[in-house]
Amino acid sequence: MGCYVMNTGEMKLFDYRSIAPDEVYDFKDIYEQIEEAHCDRLEPLNYIGYEERLITEEQLPKLSQEEVIGYYKRLLQIEGDAEYIKWGWKLDYGGLKKLYGIKKNERGEKECILLSGCGIDSEYDHIDPEATKIYIEFSHIMPDFDANAAP
Repeated sequence: MGCYVMNTGEMKLFDYRSIAPDEVYDFKDIYEQIEEAHCDRLEPLNYIGYEERLITEEQLPKLSQEEVIGYYKRLLQIEGDAEYIKWGWKLDYGGLKKLYGIKKNERGEKECILLSGCGIDSEYDHIDPEATKIYIEFSHIMPDFDANAAP
């Protein structure tokens, strides 16, 4: 589950649990079916001791056309995926967060790249510092899907 930005700047929610609730996916394998998983509200899974939080599309911000173009131009300069780094245990109970970018490569084909991410005991770090900058910027824009975040 998560959200994505359309080329218009509008943000949309998706939840693959509605299509196949008992399966685990690698986003790179299924991103082209994201419209099938579109939803207008998300109820993130509970962690013990935390209330469910409802996220609706109306709550999502919208990026301006200039912002979308700027992010896309930056994305075009980034090559390859972030690398998995296992480093131990984190003290918060948040889930795995990843930021992907979808761009057209030199051959005109869609390419989905992992920019960065973090989880309970690991992170995904990109060799290009611009990928990390974009990840940090989007962490301030996107809703927090952690059930333990303050509503």
